[in-house]
Amino acid sequence: MANREFPIPDFNVTTLTVYGNITATSSYTVLGSGSSSHALGAGGDLLVSGKLEVTGNAWCDSSLTVGGASAAAQLSINSNVTGQLSFVPRNADSIQLVVYNGTNQSGNNLVLCGETGLGKAFDHGTSTDPHLWVHSETDPDSDNTEYVGIWHDQTDGHLDIGKGNLVIDSGDVVLGANSSAQGTLTLWDGSGGNTPGWIALGSPNGTVHYLFIEDDGTVKQHTSAPTANTDGNVVGAQT
Repeated sequence: MANREFPIPDFNVTTLTVYGNITATSSYTVLGSGSSSHALGAGGDLLVSGKLEVTGNAWCDSSLTVGGASAAAQLSINSNVTGQLSFVPRNADSIQLVVYNGTNQSGNNLVLCGETGLGKAFDHGTSTDPHLWVHSETDPDSDNTEYVGIWHDQTDGHLDIGKGNLVIDSGDVVLGANSSAQGTLTLWDGSGGNTPGWIALGSPNGTVHYLFIEDDGTVKQHTSAPTANTDGNVVGAQT
């Protein structure tokens, strides 16, 4: 094993206490024991075999890799005050959060979940394109359908609701742009030939009526979700 010099830095060191070993291989330094599994090979490379604590700031001027092929990766932000994870772009037009689809990778899925989901499987399978899944606080082992999914399949954008409805709590829904982009709304029928698309409208006193069309294009309204052409009444005089 080659000897490694440890030069005295150009500032005063008040106390330096070492527990364990500082050793040197032919190419890099080891604090503790063990050998590199990530191709350390330069004279300035350092392997820490145990835990590392930094009580001040730490700067990584290049990439930071957490975990490995045989180890679960977890990056935690713990603070007695508000936790903050900041990304600052350098020489680019965006911050890039990348998920991979391959061996020991993420299946192109990024899941945002609560503490109950930490380390759990959400059973989304492997996605062809990157997917973002936002899950509720419910343990996915008891119910993994409480999610909102967002992705683009290289042709269309998709919004998927696993359980319940999509609820917009406030504001308006605007489709298109005035004088420049036509807005369209498509309501498809369901399976079985008896589940037309419909629009529910609330009256001033809270009564709900359902608008739909028959197979021949006749517009009708009904007091409940329509299930057949014969449901409801014809709206106005139609030809």
